[in-house]
Amino acid sequence: MPQLTIAQAFARAPKTSDKKSDPIPAPVVPPRPKKTQPVAKILFGPHGQHADFNQFSLHSVGCKGVIYPTSLHLFQAFKFLGHRPDLAEQIRRASTAALAVDIAHANQAHARPDWLSVNIAKMEEALFLKFSQHPLLRQELLSTADAELYQDSVTDSFWGVGPDLLGCNHLGQALERVRESLGGAKAPVHKVLQCQVNKMSETWETS
Repeated sequence: MPQLTIAQAFARAPKTSDKKSDPIPAPVVPPRPKKTQPVAKILFGPHGQHADFNQFSLHSVGCKGVIYPTSLHLFQAFKFLGHRPDLAEQIRRASTAALAVDIAHANQAHARPDWLSVNIAKMEEALFLKFSQHPLLRQELLSTADAELYQDSVTDSFWGVGPDLLGCNHLGQALERVRESLGGAKAPVHKVLQCQVNKMSETWETS
């Protein structure tokens, strides 16, 4: 057994060791930031892929025990339910969604006075009923994952993207919120500046 020096015995000097000193570590190179994938964008209209996302699609909708031929029938009836049930019923019985729109617009003076402040919420309500009541539609909507949805309409810059693709697209954004409500991806946050038209302006199509 090797003899310790006085300094080693009182722990004032390190013991000799055959262990080699640790090598100087190599500089750590930070990983390159991952490129973010662009968000998918889906443009839907009355024809082609996802045509059933359109308000004119022939999917009946039940609301408070009453069946409406399409969600657009229900949306137009919302203008009169409660205070003018006669007009709401006339709209519900319209043979086509386009006729339901015409009847509603012809009686616009009798619409609920706060319509322009609740119309987007009512559109979302009609869409939720539509997609929650039709399992295949719900599955199709959820299959879009977190894609941004845009209604392709060259005549409607309020609910759709309009002729210049700068419209408010309130229908597409309402669909994104419905998708989230049905268990899908969180609805993306859209920049307010995307909409280049006055919020109060609406066209004949679905307003």
